[in-house]
Amino acid sequence: MIKNWQFIEAKNIQESLGKLPADGKHQLEPLSSISKDKSVPYNILEDHNFLDGQPEVHRHEGDLWGGIEGEIKFIVGGEMVEPYAKEGNDMEIKAKKIQNGTEVILKAGDVLFIPAGVPHAHTAVHGRAFIIKIPEREIVYLDEIPGWKGKL
Repeated sequence: MIKNWQFIEAKNIQESLGKLPADGKHQLEPLSSISKDKSVPYNILEDHNFLDGQPEVHRHEGDLWGGIEGEIKFIVGGEMVEPYAKEGNDMEIKAKKIQNGTEVILKAGDVLFIPAGVPHAHTAVHGRAFIIKIPEREIVYLDEIPGWKGKL
């Protein structure tokens, strides 16, 4: 639940996007500071020389991505290879790779929706995108995740 309303002027977003990129995957200000308590389901992410994105599946939320600049390569769908849940968090399943997924290149102005339960991974030489987390009404069961064979 969002606890407090938030307003960020466009000039603050543009100032953030005007800065030179930094290596890795990270959230950009001013949104990262207000989303630390996880009550804001929106963020701007920057991926710069982020070439080792780990495949994942969210059981409780979908991801709505919108391209801002550059390109971000996604692998979406397919089947998780050797999936696992981190101890204490079975809402996000990780894997070594995705097989038989579809490659999608997200560019400025493009939108990509990845529902809960769908395997996905992303990498980028340089890309910036916004992401909105969309809660699911019902949690995806583990046995519905493509490739899941294990137990917690």
